[in-house]
Amino acid sequence: TLTIKEYTSSKIDGVKELEIEVSDMEKTNLILEELGYKKRSVQENKRTRYILNDVEIDIDTWPYLKTFVEFESKNEEKIYDVLKTGDIKKSRIQLSYIVGRDTENLSEKEIIRATVETVAENTVDGLISPLFYAFIGAGLTVGGISLAAPLAMTYKAINTLDSTVGYKNEKYLHIGFASAKIDDIANYIPSRISVILFTIGNFFLRNDYKNCFKIAIRDRKNHKSPNCAFSEGAVAGALGIQLGGTNVYFGETVYKPTIGDKTREIEVQDISRTNKILYATSLTSMLVFTLFYVIIYHIFM
Repeated sequence: TLTIKEYTSSKIDGVKELEIEVSDMEKTNLILEELGYKKRSVQENKRTRYILNDVEIDIDTWPYLKTFVEFESKNEEKIYDVLKTGDIKKSRIQLSYIVGRDTENLSEKEIIRATVETVAENTVDGLISPLFYAFIGAGLTVGGISLAAPLAMTYKAINTLDSTVGYKNEKYLHIGFASAKIDDIANYIPSRISVILFTIGNFFLRNDYKNCFKIAIRDRKNHKSPNCAFSEGAVAGALGIQLGGTNVYFGETVYKPTIGDKTREIEVQDISRTNKILYATSLTSMLVFTLFYVIIYHIFM
């Protein structure tokens, strides 16, 4: 375990330093090597130094004193990036619960990209599309019973089937092909409506809503699905990042075109930014569908 001992804003040799007390030096060495750090030097005073990019980590063991780990960098934000990295193996496992691609060998940036893409797609699959079909069903009745809930639940059944078996491999080829095509048809209209909803949501978040709309339209065909690139493009444009690219599904490499412009490197904070986009777009969707419901079904009918 790592126990934070002290943070000092003073600079030593021109860099900022963060000291953390550790209970086991050998295990700490193994953890750093697992995270990709390379041993740089070992001093006489029981100091082992590791380095990764612009961050250096020193492990000090002194006679009659506790062992300390020192994180040093000219940029304090990079120090906290290291501390926020966490367990990448656990991240891969957690990601595997929500995506269909293989996650065993994903790097940190690939994990972030996969998470952002999944949240973007699920904004449509999990909220916009169900609301759309509930809105359509609200104007239909059978025996005096509204079809809003039945249509929304029918859509979710289609979407769940697609996410479960909608893969073009030997195991799911026949049932997967059918479920994927039905899902494509069900999401055709909602995914295109989502571009406007994403744009409004990002406007309220003060993201780049103009680029959100631009990339969603420009890169709409950069995906094997006829629908997914709309939501992924909207998020990529709003955040100024690039999504898409090569993934591995059930051991098979699938090459996909990229979505968005790489104006900057994707970072872990983009996950929380995408979650905020999901919330803002969800609220926008509920307000817009409610407004249209009132106008169409209560004013004009």
